[in-house]
Amino acid sequence: MGYQTELTKYTGDGGIDIFARSSQPIVGGKIIVQCKRYAPQVTVGEPVLRDLYGLVISSGANKGLVVTTSSFTPAAVQFALGKPLELIDGDLLTSLMRDDPSVQKITTSFELD
Repeated sequence: MGYQTELTKYTGDGGIDIFARSSQPIVGGKIIVQCKRYAPQVTVGEPVLRDLYGLVISSGANKGLVVTTSSFTPAAVQFALGKPLELIDGDLLTSLMRDDPSVQKITTSFELD
């Protein structure tokens, strides 16, 4: 995808997990990524998106991206409309990984928080 990425520290990162930058014309810029590894029954709510939106605005990023293994509440989806926020839920994440030939296919098991 052509982005340079920087992982942040585990704590004290202000909620940001990844900074992504691209110098490509039109689609380039800075993206702030927040990752939420949740069990299916634990959804990402509007407060997470409000915090991320504030970080996007204060840092001058082009957009914020929230990626979760779970899903988003209706209030979170509604809040994101019309804002420079992109939501990727577990189903879309799985689909993106399945369709991307650059993703290494690994079979593993882990326990969600």
